[in-house]
Amino acid sequence: MLLIGNELRDALANFLTDEASPTYASQLLRALNNASEIVPFVFPKSPEAWTVASHMWDNMREHSSIDELAKMVHVSSRTLGRQFLAETGMTFNEWRRETRFAGAFDLLKGPEEVSIEFVSHAVGFTNVSSFTRAFRKRFDRTPGQIQRAQATRRKATQQNMKAERAQRSRKA
Repeated sequence: MLLIGNELRDALANFLTDEASPTYASQLLRALNNASEIVPFVFPKSPEAWTVASHMWDNMREHSSIDELAKMVHVSSRTLGRQFLAETGMTFNEWRRETRFAGAFDLLKGPEEVSIEFVSHAVGFTNVSSFTRAFRKRFDRTPGQIQRAQATRRKATQQNMKAERAQRSRKA
């Protein structure tokens, strides 16, 4: 998953329109337009922490404690917590929360519109209002605002693709 900021997207857009073919630039700009948020996300490197991180990424709905996950990789919860902090700059719980937010962005910015309730439960929140509150606190916008912006981009992309097809068929 790649989530980038507006400045990087604009810089890439300028580079591509100067250096690359128009078709490639158009496709890349369309893809980059859908990635407008920065969610710092680092996987730990040690084998134990990486295994736990991968498990949490694949099972966001689970509410396993650090103790349970540490047992899974045969280390103490203190060691696992230290590995997360040293390797990601985040505590175990902060990393879990960021994982859930990244998963929520994946779903909210995906090709199909899904309900906020579905997203909140899919990423491990048991209550939609607590998900929305935490999301707003982290990003200064609600999941619904992100979803509406994505729907607008999706519609614009479809219209652009339709216009490009029409233009190509006129040339042929």
